[in-house]
Amino acid sequence: MNKKIVTLLHANFEQPGYVSHWAGQHQFEMEEIQCWRNPVYPDPKDVKRLLIMGGPMGVYQTKEYPWLADEIRFVRAVIDAGNKVLGICLGSQLIAAAMGAKVYRNDKAEIGWFEIKWEKEAYDHPLTYGVSSHSKVFHFHGDTFDLPGDAVLLASSKACKHQAFALGNHVLALQFHMEITNELLEEMLFYGDDFEPDTFVQTHKVIQSGIYEVVQNHTDLSAMLENLYCD
Repeated sequence: MNKKIVTLLHANFEQPGYVSHWAGQHQFEMEEIQCWRNPVYPDPKDVKRLLIMGGPMGVYQTKEYPWLADEIRFVRAVIDAGNKVLGICLGSQLIAAAMGAKVYRNDKAEIGWFEIKWEKEAYDHPLTYGVSSHSKVFHFHGDTFDLPGDAVLLASSKACKHQAFALGNHVLALQFHMEITNELLEEMLFYGDDFEPDTFVQTHKVIQSGIYEVVQNHTDLSAMLENLYCD
């Protein structure tokens, strides 16, 4: 049986975090592809499980990052093959773009620990069944996206209407970072772009103090990973 999760990376400081821990517990192999290093992508039909991580670039910055165009085509091909796909932050935006939806700057940046509201559809959906009734999650994004056709909106926040969506029972897009760990948080704050505190942008100190939320985040993410990746 194929027990591999192919993982698309866009920066050394945005790693799978808790997903790697979960994969080890469930005997999944993690195969990483650094998309900015001119990779040769595998046959999309053979990628039974795909994980698309975050990154500091925007989906629309194809002139600055020409490799994005190849990655978007690859993501679309994996989805069209009916394989299982999870996108986190930039990864969710890449799924949206691959399926023909517009990705663009949000009215407000959202950086820090803020509540998301799970839509009622999330509690019955096969991919998000078992999530908490309330979730405070880590955000690190300035972009948003329109929903692709046939997508089901699963979560929203005050700063960003489209926080999570599903396509069928095999594609899940999360704009937020439930995979965050203390080590990963420190890496993202150190290497990520500088930012000024604002309504939905917290200081480094406040962000670091919110790390206790990871216990519930990891519980919710574990449920979603099991729903999506486990046969």
